[in-house]
Amino acid sequence: MDRFATPPPALERRGPLPFGELNAAAVELIRDSGSRKATLDAIEQLDGREITDLVLFAEAYDVAGLRARLKQIAGGSLRAGVQAKALAAEVLQLAPAHAVAALTTGR
Repeated sequence: MDRFATPPPALERRGPLPFGELNAAAVELIRDSGSRKATLDAIEQLDGREITDLVLFAEAYDVAGLRARLKQIAGGSLRAGVQAKALAAEVLQLAPAHAVAALTTGR
């Protein structure tokens, strides 16, 4: 019997992540609270290592890397069941890159 024939339960696909719903919620939050307040509140949800990553991308003017890292944070948070952090990452992804850079580097 090949023990690698079937993946362990923890590695099985759980279905698609609800990025569409997450995006809609982020847009609604930005519309209701305002872009600056939503962005500030979103940054408060991230931990130090994640903020450090965002600062490095912002200082290098790597907008694609910044957006990709935020998508990773959102996906990982959704998989872990931490909806607040996933929503925060999506809000930051929708915010202008210069605003995220200014708020993370000025922290």
